[in-house]
Amino acid sequence: MSVIIAAANRKPGANDADSAALLKTLMAYTGKFTIDADKFTTKVDISWNELLTGTDQARFLKLEGDKLSIQTAEQISAVFPGKKVVGTLTWERER
Repeated sequence: MSVIIAAANRKPGANDADSAALLKTLMAYTGKFTIDADKFTTKVDISWNELLTGTDQARFLKLEGDKLSIQTAEQISAVFPGKKVVGTLTWERER
């Protein structure tokens, strides 16, 4: 499995500082995953942030009608050190 999440309105970096700042608006990792009921866990083998490489990333699935939501457990942010966050992604099927 691979995951790539990027903020909206990203622009190419014009210099090294801009390019480095783009990392704060991106998240990416890959790895094998397992599914158990409403929980899927990815064993991260490659990550944009080496703090995640080698860890298990658990996510929780919720399907309601045409909406699929994937949510993290509360965790310390890799992007905002020291802050606790819960991430939620929601997709809605087009009809």
